[in-house]
Amino acid sequence: MSLGQNTNGRPRRAATGQTWAEQLSYIGYGLDAACANLSSATDPSTSAPVAWGILEVGRLWHDIGVDGSVANPVLKIWQQITAGPTYGWRRLRIPKVKFLNAPATDGTVVFTTTSPAAADVAAEDVPFATILDDSSSGDVQDANNVAALVTAVLLRVRVTAGASETLTDATKGYMTWKAKGGSQDIRVYAQVAGRPHEQDVWVPLDSNEKAQFAVVVGGGTPSFAYSATVLAFMETL
Repeated sequence: MSLGQNTNGRPRRAATGQTWAEQLSYIGYGLDAACANLSSATDPSTSAPVAWGILEVGRLWHDIGVDGSVANPVLKIWQQITAGPTYGWRRLRIPKVKFLNAPATDGTVVFTTTSPAAADVAAEDVPFATILDDSSSGDVQDANNVAALVTAVLLRVRVTAGASETLTDATKGYMTWKAKGGSQDIRVYAQVAGRPHEQDVWVPLDSNEKAQFAVVVGGGTPSFAYSATVLAFMETL
């Protein structure tokens, strides 16, 4: 689409000698830009005829080429960003959240190291793309809308320490989740041996829609059971 007025190669106001037809075309560019949120692969403020500042506050940029792509666009707004004042783009990070209608059917997480664990399980990748992209039921990502990356999943995590497993302190008897390569983990602890405990947790995903889990078993004779189900997912713009 055309970028509109006072963007790369477009003036903000009429110039001397400009015809009415030429000015109407620039008005059209401005309307086009407003309706399409300045969708472009280049920063529309770069090399503008008049440097952007307070007059452009509120303009949206549908970034499909700098921080985003056509499949995974990034929505930004022009605003004051420091007390100077200086102006620039602020990423909006607007979330889209969808809850599954049948999580037990469509959201069951499959682990390489299967439950129950008799010993600690080191950090292990869990790819979510297969679950998220399965639109056969239309229940996970919207049917035929699987190009957009999911940034987080809401998991119902269930853990059960074995009947002969001892839970002596906070250093034992839990399952942990984090984004692949991330440093902030989320822990779900077993509470009583032989009795299941469930907890709903948001787990961030990396750019390949992967997370990691690990298990630290209790003492005694461990038989630490675990499972997880996707309840919802989040995309961001």
